[in-house]
Amino acid sequence: GRQYRFQVRAINNCDNEDPSRSCFGELSEVQLFTVRDSRPPLPPSMPRRDSQTRIISTTEATISIMWSPPIDNGGSPITGYILYMRDSQGITSSYALDKDVTSWQANMLHPGEMYRFHLVALNAEGKSGNSPTLSTLAAMPPGLNYDGEPAYSSLGYRPTIIDVQETSLTTKWSHLPSDITGGSPITGYKVYLYQANSMSRSDDPVRQEIQYITISSQDQVSGTFTILFRDHETGDISVGATP
Repeated sequence: GRQYRFQVRAINNCDNEDPSRSCFGELSEVQLFTVRDSRPPLPPSMPRRDSQTRIISTTEATISIMWSPPIDNGGSPITGYILYMRDSQGITSSYALDKDVTSWQANMLHPGEMYRFHLVALNAEGKSGNSPTLSTLAAMPPGLNYDGEPAYSSLGYRPTIIDVQETSLTTKWSHLPSDITGGSPITGYKVYLYQANSMSRSDDPVRQEIQYITISSQDQVSGTFTILFRDHETGDISVGATP
C-alpha cells in the first residue's frame, strides 16, 4: 500500500565554455504509483468509429472501430479483450480478441441500422468493467459511392434554375439515387447561394444580369423575344409585354 512519486527531466550539455556542465530542463508532472497486489484492469476507452466504415451495397455494410488500452492494467499485463456488439434487434454477439488487437471490423451488417459496441479488458486477475458504449449507424455521409468517393458532386446533379424574377430565383436539383444515400434515408438538403461574379456589386438589380435578348421577328413591332439567364431560356415573350 506504500505510494511513490515519480518525475522526469531532460539533461543536455548547453554550456559552450564548459562542455562537461550539465543543463537540466523542467521537471515533468508528478506521476503517483502505489505498490499493491495485482487486480483486474480498469476498462478500456470507449470504442471509436474510424474512417474504414463503408456501405458495400444496398443490403450490406461494415463498421470499423478502434480503442485504446486501459490506463491502468491492474498491475498485471493485459492478456486480451472481449468485444460486445448489440444490433437493432437487441441480439448481442461477443468476440474474444488478442491483447495486441486495438481495432476491429464488423461485416455483413444491415445499412441504416443502429449498432452498439463496448469492451472489457482481461489480465491474470480477471476482467475489467465495461467500457463506455459506442452507438453508431451502419452508414456513411451522403453523396459517396460504394468506394467512398464523391459522386453527387458531378455535373449531372448540379442545381438548375427554372424560374427568374426581378427579386427571386427558383432552382431545382435531383434526389440522390439509392446507391449514394450513404445507407441512411436522406433527411434534407442544404442549399448554398454564391454571387456569380465577385467583381459586381451585391446590390446590382437581377435584370442587369440578362445575357442575351433574342427577337424572333425583326420586321414587325408585334414580334416576340426570349430571355436567357444562366443557361435558362424563357418561353416567347411579346415585345409589348410589361413587367
